[in-house]
Amino acid sequence: MDISTPTPPPGVSLRMFLCRLLRLAGVGIGRGNKSASPTGTVNLEKTAVEAEGAQISPITGSTWGSQNDTIIPIEDEEEEEEIVIEEDSDEESVHRLSQESLSARFFRSILPKSLIKPALKPIPTIIRKLERCKIGYPYLAAFMDSDENFMIYRRFGFLHARLLLQKQDELRLMEEALDRLDRDDISENPKALQCRMEDVDLEKQSPPQGAETRQELLSRMETTILRYDELLLNAQQLTASNRPPRRDYNSVANFIMHKKPLLQGDDDFIYNREDLITLRPGRESAWLDATVEKLLKIFPRSMVKHLFCSKETTLKTTDEDLFLPTKSRVERLVSFLIMIMVLALLVVPVYALYHVGSSFNETNENRSNAICMGILLVATLLFSAALALFTKAKRHELLGAAAAYCALLVVFIANLGFNTGN
Repeated sequence: MDISTPTPPPGVSLRMFLCRLLRLAGVGIGRGNKSASPTGTVNLEKTAVEAEGAQISPITGSTWGSQNDTIIPIEDEEEEEEIVIEEDSDEESVHRLSQESLSARFFRSILPKSLIKPALKPIPTIIRKLERCKIGYPYLAAFMDSDENFMIYRRFGFLHARLLLQKQDELRLMEEALDRLDRDDISENPKALQCRMEDVDLEKQSPPQGAETRQELLSRMETTILRYDELLLNAQQLTASNRPPRRDYNSVANFIMHKKPLLQGDDDFIYNREDLITLRPGRESAWLDATVEKLLKIFPRSMVKHLFCSKETTLKTTDEDLFLPTKSRVERLVSFLIMIMVLALLVVPVYALYHVGSSFNETNENRSNAICMGILLVATLLFSAALALFTKAKRHELLGAAAAYCALLVVFIANLGFNTGN
């Protein structure tokens, strides 16, 4: 019987084929010699070349020299690692995995490979701790960066106004100079106003002595007006920015007054309250978030930190006076509360109307109608108030939503009266 070396399937490189054979042969990590690789990595090409010259059994897929598992030592002082070769791609994809438990290896061996993802090591996160920053601007900057509610800065509205007025007056003088040049050319060189190249040629032939030409004036005007536009748009964006809520402003002001990270005079910016803006994006239920965070302080701090503070947020500070909840967790709680409120606004009025309609008869007709109208009015008012408080809906959107909600309850009342025979 002729036993020959197996050939690679079509479309698979020899190197990839040999790597697969090594995997079938049981290439893994053992507790062998730790000095085989000083860098802690495995040279797959070298391993594949060494295995290429050996005889391979077509039955077991291992070399004739040894039927045992091939041991590839990797030097690692902390923990042993395993090299996994992904076989579902054209190129070798090598991942460095942590040592797996016996149960994880068992499930990995029985489950399809397409359903298993490599258990990669978690990426480390760098956290800037507040207490490690030096007292001064680094300490204050770390505090203001620890939470988006603390990102409060001045917009310098007065300085923007002064600069805009300065550029505006410069442009006014340039505009008057341009009008004078145009009036002079109407009588002397009318073609200069009709053709730009004619104006350029006349300026080259007879340049004015000690006076600014039209092209030079336009060039200087362009630079000034672009700077003016930039200042104007920036001032508009800063003016449209959100003002810090009283709660966030008090938090930053109390921190500066009690911790005193800056000298007197450097901390005066916090007292210009009318000139302060916040970088926090405006959310539809920001006040509800603040209310929930305030209520969370009533409960034990350890329980609240465990439920509403991530590991990264907890590492930012050890100060017991600072409560920095994770925004995503607070938002989930707020969304849950809003969902309960919406469900109550839909179910409670319907149940109340059904209860009143089920006891409707000719003797209490007027009383039942009054109760139904009262329920309809109160429910519509509560629904409109919820939209106005929890969303940024415009006035016409509030009117449309309230009308639709009221119509829904009216239709329910009409169907209830039809089914009861009244």
